[in-house]
Amino acid sequence: CGRDWSSDVCSSDLVTRLTSAEQRADKASSHIATLEELNQQIIAHMTTGVCRITPDDVIIPMNDAATTLLGLQTAAASQTLETVSPALAQYVARCRLAETPDPQPMIIESTGRHVSPEVLQLGAGFESELMLLVEDFTTVSETAQMMKLKSLGKLTASIAHEIRNPLTAISHAVQLMDE
Repeated sequence: CGRDWSSDVCSSDLVTRLTSAEQRADKASSHIATLEELNQQIIAHMTTGVCRITPDDVIIPMNDAATTLLGLQTAAASQTLETVSPALAQYVARCRLAETPDPQPMIIESTGRHVSPEVLQLGAGFESELMLLVEDFTTVSETAQMMKLKSLGKLTASIAHEIRNPLTAISHAVQLMDE
């Protein structure tokens, strides 16, 4: 083509390139929209609660699991962390101040359930938002309690057995002495 843009060959080549670029952009845009819809469906069906936390500590639930686990009225209603859970607000404040995520796992009680929060940084800078992931630990707590009770039962049975054996021997000795 050279520098002569007025030639028909150059303009048709340019039109072909632009049309091709536009088609690629449309295809990429469609692909991004599909991925966004997929992400929304995945988040909606997760058992892990997913929330956004704004810089002014407003919690915005992103799925029904978050609404249920944190005891929020509706998924659309935004509330401050302090009103949802003072313990959770303190945990998030510690995570904001820390350079790295809080390595100390925390279990809080919310709506009669034991939940474990995890905070992830979204974006960079001082006023960045956070993502809060909330796992239901109720079943884990119940399982641990059952294991404790089972162990206590085995210990009690073992102690009873250890006491019963010598008592049986003493009882037999007494019977022999009586005879």
